[in-house]
Amino acid sequence: MVPWCCRWCPVHYYSPAEVIKNTDGDIKNTAYQFVNDTEYVTETVVNRLKKIEPHKDVVINVGDKDSINGSEIPLDTTFNYKLSTHTRAADSASTMKELSLIDKYDKRA
Repeated sequence: MVPWCCRWCPVHYYSPAEVIKNTDGDIKNTAYQFVNDTEYVTETVVNRLKKIEPHKDVVINVGDKDSINGSEIPLDTTFNYKLSTHTRAADSASTMKELSLIDKYDKRA
């Protein structure tokens, strides 16, 4: 139950945070409010963390389902990288700002 003094003058508290580790797990947040020596506890809010694990594939044309990853590609052949990851949950605790890949290839012509 919300104390009578907070019904007319609600307090809003904002504490920005940033997830700095790529991992699975939950971030649980609970707030505590003390009014006239009485403690009030908010509902716990859970934000999910899902490890981002991108997958790289090599295809000839965009939209191809046949992978040529690991195959020998003739010189002067145009090919495309397909980079994908899982669908992010709506209650995810972080935003994905960047997704990139690094690939080693024979640079000799």
